Amino acid sequence: MYRRLGGNVPYVQEVDRHGHISAFIEATDIENYKIYHIDQAWTRQLSDHAIFGFRWEGVTRVFEREALRDAIRCNLIDLGGQEIPLLTKVALARVSGLSSSDLLSAVSNFVNSVKGAGLKRNAILRAERGLLQSQPDWWDRIYECEFGQSEDVAAAENKNNDDIISWLYNNNVSNDWKRIFAVVLKKFLFDERIADLLTKFLLSEDNVAEFDDLSKSILGRVIESYLFLGDANNDFEDLIVDRILDGSLFYIASIVSHRVLSDFLRRIISSREESGDDSMIIESLIDVLESDVVIPRVVNVIVEVIFGFEMNFAYGENSAYAGQRRITRLINIFHNNPAVNLYLRDGQLRNVLENASPD
Repeated sequence: MYRRLGGNVPYVQEVDRHGHISAFIEATDIENYKIYHIDQAWTRQLSDHAIFGFRWEGVTRVFEREALRDAIRCNLIDLGGQEIPLLTKVALARVSGLSSSDLLSAVSNFVNSVKGAGLKRNAILRAERGLLQSQPDWWDRIYECEFGQSEDVAAAENKNNDDIISWLYNNNVSNDWKRIFAVVLKKFLFDERIADLLTKFLLSEDNVAEFDDLSKSILGRVIESYLFLGDANNDFEDLIVDRILDGSLFYIASIVSHRVLSDFLRRIISSREESGDDSMIIESLIDVLESDVVIPRVVNVIVEVIFGFEMNFAYGENSAYAGQRRITRLINIFHNNPAVNLYLRDGQLRNVLENASPD
């Protein structure tokens, strides 16, 4: 507990994840606590290392966080000849920021000292490991609640572009990672680094159907950026083709415009003519319309794209036959799938399908 020089109002310290004092908060409920006085005076200001005190059997000790960590690790805490209780050591290890291995060792020593805990030892250690792994997420949530964004996102605003890219390469995909990647995509045109990071992103969140709005906006922005790129990127296209074939790409239709999505599909299909994948992609687009779940905005995009390629007979040999077979599939879907009939807007393509007779 602190007081300002020249004042008597008591304050307590607020500590950040690094053990530094982030604020002094007025203590309004000191009557609920027993207060012990110490002879030594400590002076602290914001950003200094926090200090921690504990009392055992009439002995009071106060440590700076760094000194407490070293004292626990080297077993140097003097309690007047008494040995520090193992459970107290675990608590102090947590607040001092002791390394994960040293903390787990302290927990293990305590569990081993408890009678009958042998069978539960592994479960307790697993729980402790889970606690350690979840701590970064807790701190992120605390910081976001107070400042509206995490420390990593806030720090990225002051970093140069190369440092941000390096950070994205070296850290796992998380909500913070996605927020920072979204910022990067506003600054960079599509290049090999963006393709690499998108690959990392898509491999971490494989199911586009379950993307949150932030993830959808990232993929949508990458697609927009890719349309401005003159050269193809095969790794990126391979990832996207997989999402087209399983139909999941179209769950971003609420994020990107009709024009962007249709231009992108045309480009992907055209880029796959030499490999022969263009026909497979077009078949998969028709499969999307034939499925039980039809996304309204996607209907017009797919019909427009398919008709554009069919009318140009972009299929090499036997193109006329292949094109007519797919148009026949579209006609049947239009007449048999109420969702496609409902969502396809008025215009030339709708008139063609309405006036054609299904098989």
